[in-house]
Amino acid sequence: MSFPLYRRPGGVAFLDDDPAFLDMLGLVLPEHWHVRFFLQPHDCINALQQEPSLWEMDAWKMQSIADEARDGRSPLTSMLNYWKSDTERYRLTRVCMVDYYMPAMNGIKVLDELCLWAGTRVLLTGQADESIAVTAFNQGLIDRFVTKQSPNMAKLLSDIVTQSMDAAHSRHEQIWRSTLTPQHIAWLKTPSIGKHLNELLKGIDCVEHVVIGKPFGILMLNAAGQAFWLQLESMEGLAELAELARSQDMRAEDVAAIQAGSKMPNLELSQALGLPHAVQLRDAVILGGDSNLHAALFELGPELSPGSPFSYAHFIAGLPKRSLQ
Repeated sequence: MSFPLYRRPGGVAFLDDDPAFLDMLGLVLPEHWHVRFFLQPHDCINALQQEPSLWEMDAWKMQSIADEARDGRSPLTSMLNYWKSDTERYRLTRVCMVDYYMPAMNGIKVLDELCLWAGTRVLLTGQADESIAVTAFNQGLIDRFVTKQSPNMAKLLSDIVTQSMDAAHSRHEQIWRSTLTPQHIAWLKTPSIGKHLNELLKGIDCVEHVVIGKPFGILMLNAAGQAFWLQLESMEGLAELAELARSQDMRAEDVAAIQAGSKMPNLELSQALGLPHAVQLRDAVILGGDSNLHAALFELGPELSPGSPFSYAHFIAGLPKRSLQ
């Protein structure tokens, strides 16, 4: 999939017996990341072994929301309520980076203890350990390995974390894929469309999103807790929207703009949320430059958005100062 169906930030864990190395990372890694540093293998293992059941509970919540879409109902309201419930989902660790050579337990054995934890596993090695890392990678024990003597080490690790966060989580993909049509999936697999969608999300500082099939679009949340809806329509869908707009006694020039694909109304969004909002028209763009898919962005009001108390920015601001554990 060129564009992930669900994406959100999560935690990063570093395990290394060198406090100076961890202190350096604490100073240079982005402040808007939830990062934990461990000096002892058993502390890291104990912390991450608590998470599989939490991941399972979170996936169950998401599955129950997705089931609404498969039953023919829109899951928009339930998804917004899920985002309003708490911010604990941001604590779940997405990436664990472990030093290979440690006196108490080597990094591969640490990761082997985390057999039920399903995040990205990165092994930090010395140059002499590279063959061991290659073997571990080929056996599927790790996802990446990095030589600690690599130039620009901090940037390299930051890039790996960013790539892991941007990648789709397999469980989330499975849940939301079942709610989409083959045509929806084909569009989202198109690289040019995926690139354009990522640019649109970046423009609103989106930290979390989910692709929904009915109505077809992307529900998004920025770092401040403001929700947005990116409505996606084919030319055939725009023709149906134009007919719906005509039935709502919209002006003839607006109906023509909708049918031509230059404008899009929020009629489907309002119906899905059960809100008697006044009709809003927004400029529409063609995704990927020459596809059959159009998009228009709508901002959801404060009564629908989670707001600051349930925002990612509020979650990060409430974290304790970074320290070695």
